[in-house]
Amino acid sequence: MATATIPSTEAVWNTFFHEVFHTIRLAQAALQLRLASSSEEVERRYQLMLPAGQFFDLLCSTLPDAAILRIRRLADPPEMHGGNHKQFCIDYAVSELGIDLDRPELVRLKEQIHDFKRIAKKLEPHRNKRIVHNDLQTTLSRDWSNLGTISCQDIQTVCTLLNSIAEGIGRNHVHGEVCLADASERTGVDSLLATLEDCAWWRRIRTEERDLSDAEIRRTLRRGLFDDRRVLPVQQASDDAQSSVER
Repeated sequence: MATATIPSTEAVWNTFFHEVFHTIRLAQAALQLRLASSSEEVERRYQLMLPAGQFFDLLCSTLPDAAILRIRRLADPPEMHGGNHKQFCIDYAVSELGIDLDRPELVRLKEQIHDFKRIAKKLEPHRNKRIVHNDLQTTLSRDWSNLGTISCQDIQTVCTLLNSIAEGIGRNHVHGEVCLADASERTGVDSLLATLEDCAWWRRIRTEERDLSDAEIRRTLRRGLFDDRRVLPVQQASDDAQSSVER
């Protein structure tokens, strides 16, 4: 009979950090894509995505489900099916790292984990009946209303809580600051949409076969396509004046 390998606390911490980091990044990407597709600028976004419509439809339909799955996994109990199935989750990491949540100084961390599980509980019907399994009634009816509503605020709150939980556990395990800012700030969604907008702008200019005026170039620099003010300084006052003349 094979004996189970006991992981080191360092391996548990590294895995936990990795899981939380990628869960936040995935959830934020899904959230930003959802907000972009439902913003006041939805028509402009739609026109940008139109040439690759199937690709963006795929992203919009799969990213939220992938985020729900990762969030829900972290909230699951460490043992399931009568203890025959063990899995990595927040409770497992807390236990293996020897963190006693009943200590007075860890009250806030305990509350954050409780709040995270409470919101993650709302995702369970979607995970069980729609993502992991094809529940017959749900699949045939295509009616998800009985599964409960997941708001953008719920996902944002989950990301904030996960960040705080990782920082709290990190302070107790590695005795230092843990920063997960990159996970939420560098999803690439906004950059991708901005790049598509820039490409559409330049494609329109080339189609019209006309040269750019200095004012148009400066406006492009302000929009961030090249963003090299050392080459072509942007003069706000003269730009605005020139733009008024052109309009």
